[in-house]
Amino acid sequence: MKRLAPVVLMKNELAFTTRSFTIDTYLGEPQNLVRIFSELDAHEIVVINLGDLNSEMMKILEAMSKGSYVPLHFAGGINSASDAALVVGLGFEKIGLELRSLDLDLPKIQSIAERVGSTSTSASISVVCNNLGDYILWDWKSGTRSSIGLQEAVNALNGSGCGELKVNSVDRDGSGLGPDIKLASQVREFTDLPLVYQGGVKTQADVDFLWSLGIDCVATGTMLSTYGPHKAALAHYPLSDEMELRWR
Repeated sequence: MKRLAPVVLMKNELAFTTRSFTIDTYLGEPQNLVRIFSELDAHEIVVINLGDLNSEMMKILEAMSKGSYVPLHFAGGINSASDAALVVGLGFEKIGLELRSLDLDLPKIQSIAERVGSTSTSASISVVCNNLGDYILWDWKSGTRSSIGLQEAVNALNGSGCGELKVNSVDRDGSGLGPDIKLASQVREFTDLPLVYQGGVKTQADVDFLWSLGIDCVATGTMLSTYGPHKAALAHYPLSDEMELRWR
């Protein structure tokens, strides 16, 4: 089934949208957003934590899990297979893991996939386009570009044991300029893994087009968490019946 997933991004226990990976619009308490999107019957909710996985964060995640009736995907602050198992134990279906270094992150992804299972392991890459028009990885923690190219990264993840690949367009993040179709198409060409795309999505037409390219899930924060030219905080979600009719 094709999916549309709202993204709930957290920093210091508060929810925000971002633009080019910088804080843009304050949205409120993350557990309230998760509850609302669950009540709106979202296909899946992607929760991204920009901080540490400490005791306070675990309490928030537990509250999210108890308040949600839809699948939850959590990324951020997972440093080991034990961390991943704790979050899965709270009721989260997927653990998201960012690939920034082949030497450091790839073994961690492999270890976590072995511990919680491939279907619960989602590997993520954040991508920018360089001056030559080539896609390379972006390290959001250091704010620097990597020397790792798109195909090299995807090829490494194909054999990592992860059950899903998520690609984030840094250049389009929060822009509402539409998705990077070239990027989405290239990643789809490089992998047979279930594929999630995030970045620049503004309308349901954007979502439909990405689905038509073979993207399995479209993840978006700004489109589903804000409304209007001034990006007022407002969680909303299309009717599931309408989306199902278009993709039968």
